[in-house]
Amino acid sequence: MKHKIYFHPKAESELALIAHGNKKLAKQIIDNISNLEQDPFPSRFKKIAERIYRFRHRDTRIIYAYLEDRIIIYKIAKRDKNTYKDLSTIVKRLKRMVEEIEELQSSDKSKL
Repeated sequence: MKHKIYFHPKAESELALIAHGNKKLAKQIIDNISNLEQDPFPSRFKKIAERIYRFRHRDTRIIYAYLEDRIIIYKIAKRDKNTYKDLSTIVKRLKRMVEEIEELQSSDKSKL
């Protein structure tokens, strides 16, 4: 099953900053994210919270939410002391996004 990948605007801007400084690294990150379409749980993934995961590419961390048919890339950051500083806020925001998406999906199904 192929999963659809969506980027949160914050993740898009973080990736653009990486690409500005290191195009090769940005391409490798994009390739790894693209692989999530086929396998949403790569060998370097770690569960952070319910439906929220992270995986690493070298010293970069990619934080994402996983739903049945889609993956939302929320944060792309170099691993340092600040990477997980706002993790509780990230988890809350992602959980809220997941809940909203699930509500929309269930309301769409009930209309059928």
